Amino acid sequence: MSASSSISPLQPKTLRQRVLRLCIPMLAVLAIGTFGFMWTDSWPFERALYFTIITITTVGYGDENLSVAGHRFTLIVIIIGIGTFTYAIGQVVQLVVERQLDWERIMHRKALALSDHFIVVGFGQIGQTVCESLHRESIPFVVLDRDSTLIERAAHHGYIAIADDATHDEVLESCNIHRARGVACLTTSDANNIVITLSARALCPDLFIISRAEDLDAAGKLKHAGATRVISPLHNGAIAVTNTILRPHAVDFLDQNAESTQGLEFSQLPVRPGSALDGTTLAQSLIATTPELVIVAIRHPDGTTEINPTPEAPLTAGDTLIIAGDPGTVVDFCADAA
Repeated sequence: MSASSSISPLQPKTLRQRVLRLCIPMLAVLAIGTFGFMWTDSWPFERALYFTIITITTVGYGDENLSVAGHRFTLIVIIIGIGTFTYAIGQVVQLVVERQLDWERIMHRKALALSDHFIVVGFGQIGQTVCESLHRESIPFVVLDRDSTLIERAAHHGYIAIADDATHDEVLESCNIHRARGVACLTTSDANNIVITLSARALCPDLFIISRAEDLDAAGKLKHAGATRVISPLHNGAIAVTNTILRPHAVDFLDQNAESTQGLEFSQLPVRPGSALDGTTLAQSLIATTPELVIVAIRHPDGTTEINPTPEAPLTAGDTLIIAGDPGTVVDFCADAA
């Protein structure tokens, strides 16, 4: 059975029908009790309704000088009313639980349908910023966090979000990790990030994994655990402060362009086998006809980087170009060279 066929979330029409079926018996009990007391004791409507409500809710302010028929009718109202309202409360609780379960099933179904996506583990301040950037770039992703409050916040932004523990393999598999582009381990616990990295690497040996390290000592352990990249917010923050002190104008320039969609954009372009760039040089490639682009570096498959390459620099499959230019030109060039 497919994931979609096993899920039948409550539709608005079905929800209204169930709520209506709950309200009708309760209103019927109120109506019977009200008109019953009006008949047995000749009470006005407001007094009969008031006494019916306090009788059903077991508040009880005395018998209000009821007649013999009124006493007998009160027993009937108590038995039927309390039973009806107890059943109604139970149904409301069940309805809330079912709605929550339906929402979780829908999130799991959407996560399983993703492909070439990122799994963002941890929706703290860093995780939220990362998700905003991925959403802005239209890159698919799913959020994992054990904190249901943070997951509700993620869902409020329209993200696919699942409240679960990513240290378990089955949770990562439920996010379709085998078809994912990468995993970002961004929890505040180095121990959890190490376990998640180990699990992700064991499930997908070639997966791109970026992990956060709170302690610099944990950075080496995360590398050994299989992280492709390790980011230390404290270390990177210290470097940023140092650069700002020593080179403020250069930092301002890079920060402004990193946050702007109008200025200079840095991007990377892999040279794929058989593409327009494979087997050419910079001077022979499409780059020569796009003077608006700047080739900052060429990253070779062996890990070496050629900074400010010459026009005669050869391009082969597996290389990655680091390019800079205005956003529109970068996007168009990447599409043509793919």
